[in-house]
Amino acid sequence: MLGSVILRTVHGCQLAIATVSQCNRCCTGTKQLAKLLSSAATGGWCQPAMRFSQQLPGFEPRRLLLLTKITRLEYERSLNPHLSEEKLKDHLKRKGSDYDNLLLHHNVHHGTLNSLVAHLQQRGIDCQVVSRNMYTLAAIDWADAVVSAGGDGTFLLAASRIKSATKPLIGVNTDPGKSEGYLCMPTSKTAPDAIDALLAGRFRWLWRQRIRVSMSTGLPSSSQSSADSPADGASRLQSLHLRYPEYRFSEHYKELEEAWLRRQPMLQCQEHELSPLPVLALNEVFIGESLSARVSYYEMGLGREGRMRKQKSSGVTVCTGTGSTSWYFHINHLSESQVEEILHYANQLADSPDGSGSRSRRYTPAEIASIARNYNSALTFDPELIRMAWAVRDPVVNSVFAADQCRGVTDLIRVRSRMWDARLVIDGDYAFSFNDGCVALLEMRPEDAICCVRLLD
Repeated sequence: MLGSVILRTVHGCQLAIATVSQCNRCCTGTKQLAKLLSSAATGGWCQPAMRFSQQLPGFEPRRLLLLTKITRLEYERSLNPHLSEEKLKDHLKRKGSDYDNLLLHHNVHHGTLNSLVAHLQQRGIDCQVVSRNMYTLAAIDWADAVVSAGGDGTFLLAASRIKSATKPLIGVNTDPGKSEGYLCMPTSKTAPDAIDALLAGRFRWLWRQRIRVSMSTGLPSSSQSSADSPADGASRLQSLHLRYPEYRFSEHYKELEEAWLRRQPMLQCQEHELSPLPVLALNEVFIGESLSARVSYYEMGLGREGRMRKQKSSGVTVCTGTGSTSWYFHINHLSESQVEEILHYANQLADSPDGSGSRSRRYTPAEIASIARNYNSALTFDPELIRMAWAVRDPVVNSVFAADQCRGVTDLIRVRSRMWDARLVIDGDYAFSFNDGCVALLEMRPEDAICCVRLLD
């Protein structure tokens, strides 16, 4: 028996299927249903995203788990627990940081958080506030829904540990002056007003697709004990956990963690031993050398039949529709000056070689701005589409390595590492060793989508 399914096209048409026995309401027979589901799972760029268990009731939670971000001031206090507040203020001043500004944003965040908690309690909802370290699977299972209280980084952290497609995730931007909060509910409403809109049913469910990454464990089959599960093998790959994704307080990883990492024996990876990693990517996956100044060397194959091609670049980014507005967008974004320069050379090509006439034209600044705007807006796509966009950063082009295509869309990507100190990074927060011979398979599955909300007013 299949669970409830909704197929939604990019034009908003919906087809609801409750079970195989009920599919006659929408199509004729189970064969057509199977064909329809197969098409949705493997279809093209403009085909609909398939979402499981979408016949959810209205938003009527009894228990909410609130994940709160770590403010910059809290982070600095944790780094310097021996300092009094006055000495901490002097310490921050010597680093060029403004203590008063940090305190202001700290208070703004906690003011919003406290008002949200008080409002939920007034509505008879049991809520529990946890920080990053207390955000466990047990806590998630306890709640009917999860609320991220922070910005986009907090939302991504919250999403990374939610496995069920029926566990709603709601983002509240607690400090719009500090974080854009693209993934959160609109800041035109206060947090209590937004909650009231949800409870009143003025929203629609939004299923954001995520990327599943399966990676070679590096453990030969003969060496694995009976207690080793694929999840255990994947967990052992995790080498580094980047802390506090919303605020990058430090430019580099901690030196002690890096030293520990380099002492680990290099994994001898085998392609047939692929195991899913314990986290899913909501925004993007990045593959490349740890040191950004080094060239990343790898083989990449696109699609289910795509042959592996060797490439050198500054790394590869693979994103979802949600992530298409983020890093991927900025990698491929064209400025108006770049568009103007391209049009200049296009005009030179259009001019007649013999000087008898010209097919070129001069573009006004408004036209150039419009072209740039249209090009850049086409880079983003619906977060519910089961499709991945990929981009090669700074491809090496010479007589040995070609870069015929630097970006595109696909349903599956396979990458084999030829690097010696590389990482596969999920949503800028989870890093896995990805050294010579390791293989990663990136794909999307409908059941991996995460349930979010979009307000209707």
